[in-house]
Amino acid sequence: MNSILDTNSIDNILLQEKSKVNKKQAAIECLQCLDLTSLSSTDNQESIKKLIENSKIKELEGLKVAGLCVYPNLLSVLNDNLIDKEIKKIVVAGYFPSGQNPIELKINEIKFAIDNGAEEVDIVINRGLFLAGEFDIVSHETSRSKEICRDKILKVILEVGELGSFENIYKASKISLEAGADFIKTSTGKVEKGADIYSFAIMLKAILDYKDETGVLKSIKAAGGISTFEQVLDYYILFSHFLGKENLNSKHFRIGGSRLKENLVQFILNQA
Repeated sequence: MNSILDTNSIDNILLQEKSKVNKKQAAIECLQCLDLTSLSSTDNQESIKKLIENSKIKELEGLKVAGLCVYPNLLSVLNDNLIDKEIKKIVVAGYFPSGQNPIELKINEIKFAIDNGAEEVDIVINRGLFLAGEFDIVSHETSRSKEICRDKILKVILEVGELGSFENIYKASKISLEAGADFIKTSTGKVEKGADIYSFAIMLKAILDYKDETGVLKSIKAAGGISTFEQVLDYYILFSHFLGKENLNSKHFRIGGSRLKENLVQFILNQA
């Protein structure tokens, strides 16, 4: 048993609750909480226009993804071509995915995104600073970032695959929440190890603890290597168990996984 998390209890929650879930409804709700991304070094106007086109769910009338995520220099393509205003325009900033740059340069990038119409900004903590024990600096960078975002959504990516322990994941979660993160997010999708159910459970525990301390329910995003309905169902069940099925919506729960969209659509169609 880990001092922060009993992995057996997480396995038991998934085992016991999976058989009770309405899987078609779960797939629909996950689809509505999905952020699609295009974050390649070869991205250009055409690839972002393709992302917008691919985001449309033509087979299932009335359903739409939660957001589209791009690099700051391609935000203008979303502004010019994304017709559906309910789909959030998301930008990665703060020197994603490494977080390795001085805070003033990170702030400039975040400011650019906000000034040019980003509705949500995804940043990543500097894992080097965190692992060196420079927690005050990590906290300060997040609080400065939130100051720039103002009323826009700030997602803070922990990059759980590089933090080394459950204790570190919990500490990074609490630092981020206390410093102003609206969401905490598992991973960038740019390192070998992405999201996993145990790290996600640790982050849910941190959100619950923060809610107990402040009365404020913050939000969570799972990303990195999630491509099938069976995978995302685990995150859906854990969110529902810890934070409540009534809170399972795009305001509080997001999934990153561009490969996941077609899988979910096909699963829903097969259940009809």
